[in-house]
Amino acid sequence: GQPARSWLVAKLDGAFCGATCDPALGCGTEMPPGEPLSDAERAIIVAWIQDGAP
Repeated sequence: GQPARSWLVAKLDGAFCGATCDPALGCGTEMPPGEPLSDAERAIIVAWIQDGAP
């Protein structure tokens, strides 16, 4: 996997605002709602993607 190209990582980092999204649906909001993930939680997701997450 490629975390730098991951929509999930972009949503976690709040770096999705420049993305091309469906005009009818928009790009949504940063994930998760409320408190951001800790660095350790984010690292788990990034490692999962690097390992080839489905």
